[in-house]
Amino acid sequence: MLGTLNDSQMQKVMSIISQLLTQGVRIDHFDAGIVYMKFGFCSLFKQMILMDIRQTSVPPRRKLLMSQLIYDVQLTIEKFFLNSDQYVSDSLDIVLEHFCHHRLNEFLLRMNDKFKRKAKELPEVPLLIELARNQARKHLVDFYNIKNYGQLKFVLEMLQLPEMLNKLLTYEKNVMLWRFFSNKLL
Repeated sequence: MLGTLNDSQMQKVMSIISQLLTQGVRIDHFDAGIVYMKFGFCSLFKQMILMDIRQTSVPPRRKLLMSQLIYDVQLTIEKFFLNSDQYVSDSLDIVLEHFCHHRLNEFLLRMNDKFKRKAKELPEVPLLIELARNQARKHLVDFYNIKNYGQLKFVLEMLQLPEMLNKLLTYEKNVMLWRFFSNKLL
């Protein structure tokens, strides 16, 4: 099972996937999402999202929201609500580590008991750092006309921002950790 790979096995998997990618094999958004769900923001996922991720499965599979928010720089949490039926609802757990949006809370309250409980635990107002991150990312995407994750990474490297800011802007670090640290500091 992939979830239990050691470093050596992960390197072999990455090598095979790298070879497939150099041969022109396309990455489906669902495949990238599964890697993210199993391993998080690992080196394999980082490598995959630099590629051209497309809808390749027929019929189309439902999407995993957090991974798509990472690599599709045009997608925002607000745009998700326009097409929420295209996403796998069970993948929202990870999204809750990165976003606290009033419409997301309302959306979760209409779902199963697990998500209803989580929605009630979320703060009513997002953290200032979340709002700043969302606006900074939107500004960068618009100002530099960024179309994909690779371009976003290039711009962030060019701007020479501190590593923590880069990780926040790319969703590698979640904002709910800041809540934990701010509570410990008070």
